Amino acid sequence: MAHEIHRSWRRPQQVVDEIPDHVSELAQRIADATFVYEPFGAFGAVVPHAREAARWGDTDGAWGAA
Repeated sequence: MAHEIHRSWRRPQQVVDEIPDHVSELAQRIADATFVYEPFGAFGAVVPHAREAARWGDTDGAWGAA
């Protein structure tokens, strides 16, 4: 069984080459710490306010954002 698993391993570059462009771009934004979660709907409307409150240390205010 170990031999079968070893044969299925691929080099990291092989995996990266197979990633669709939009996934690769997202992964790069996450790695660069530039990704911002942007949900939709009513929840999405309060996320920026909660994020800003948390950024300034008001974690209780962030959780209570509405």
